[in-house]
Amino acid sequence: MHIKEKIIMHIDDDMEDCELFNEALQEVSDAKYVGIYDAAEALILLKRGSIYPDLIFLDLNMPRMNGREFLIEMKADDTLKNIPVIIFSTSNVHEMIRLTIGLGVSDYVTKPNDYSAFKEMLRAKI
Repeated sequence: MHIKEKIIMHIDDDMEDCELFNEALQEVSDAKYVGIYDAAEALILLKRGSIYPDLIFLDLNMPRMNGREFLIEMKADDTLKNIPVIIFSTSNVHEMIRLTIGLGVSDYVTKPNDYSAFKEMLRAKI
C-alpha cells in the first residue's frame, strides 16, 4: 500500500521567507513543499486541480491579491473550501486576526523570529 506524501503549500511574496520555510520544513518533516509567491497564481493552480495540498500556510500582506482576498475566493469554492489554512504573517494585530479567523482559517501564527521556534511551530502544526 502506497502512503500519499503530505503536501504543504506556502503562499508568501517574500522569496527569502519561502526559502527559510522550506529549509525548516525539510528539517522537521518529509512533507513535500510547494512555495508560491503570488496568491492569485496559487488560486489558479488550486482551481485547476494542478495541486491539492494537505495544508496551506498563507501570508496576509501581498501585492495583487492579499491573503484575505485569497481566502474569500478559496472558501467560496466547494472543492477547495475544506483545505486547512494557517495564516502565517508578521501582522499580529488583533482586529486582523479576528477578521481572518472569521473567514474559516484553522489557525493564526505570527512568524517566529527564532529559527528553532520556527521549526517547533512547524512540527506542531503539520
